[in-house]
Amino acid sequence: MRAIHGRTNRWLSNPATLPRQTTVDLRASRRFGLGGRVYVDGMVEAFNVFNRTNFTEINNIFGTSAYPTQALPTFGQFTQAGAPRQVQLAVRLGF
Repeated sequence: MRAIHGRTNRWLSNPATLPRQTTVDLRASRRFGLGGRVYVDGMVEAFNVFNRTNFTEINNIFGTSAYPTQALPTFGQFTQAGAPRQVQLAVRLGF
């Protein structure tokens, strides 16, 4: 725990924070005319392009009893992460 303003009798109640989250998404599309008013759009989309792990949850349960004296082995560990890299292709027909 950290002291606030140099005073040791006041403590932060939640000093733990998640790491910074960063994600880069990309979309590319191209329209192809088929004659008249008919066209086809081709698309490719990529999510989390650099495949960075973005943690979204930490186990914040210290113990199992009302007044635990020892921390659980998983206390403070990451328990969930965002989606990994995903790529999708799409075709859209317009008329």
